[in-house]
Amino acid sequence: MKNFPFSVLLVSSLLTACVSANPEKAPHGGGPGSGSVVFYRTHSLQATLADAYIGTGDDYFLQLDEDEYTRVEVKGGFHQFRARAQGSVSSDTRVKVNPGETVCVEARPNYEELEWLAVPFVNAFIPSFVLEETPCPSAEEMSRWTRV
Repeated sequence: MKNFPFSVLLVSSLLTACVSANPEKAPHGGGPGSGSVVFYRTHSLQATLADAYIGTGDDYFLQLDEDEYTRVEVKGGFHQFRARAQGSVSSDTRVKVNPGETVCVEARPNYEELEWLAVPFVNAFIPSFVLEETPCPSAEEMSRWTRV
């Protein structure tokens, strides 16, 4: 019991590690054999104060707030992307992009794993995000969002 405060402090400091987005780290495609990925985030009650960071590995290239989106050109094939919020754990998803195809991926709060976090009370303040491949939103819906 003596080490409990130290343990909480240690876990909290590990979870609050900063993350930032660097657009230069975005995957690059273009030309024959490339496709695109549209990353978007809609409004939700959970995680309204947090931004979703999107990246590959530990290199985050995109910071999405609510009702924002972007399009990234990538080479055709499989791509693994990672999402997280400031101070949260990350989650990965893998998408296949065929040449000439557009794949849409939603960054949304992770509702399913709330009870599995090591420190449940931290999640009330620091949400986590997941990426999910979805049908692409309509042009009308996307016109209400901000492109970043």
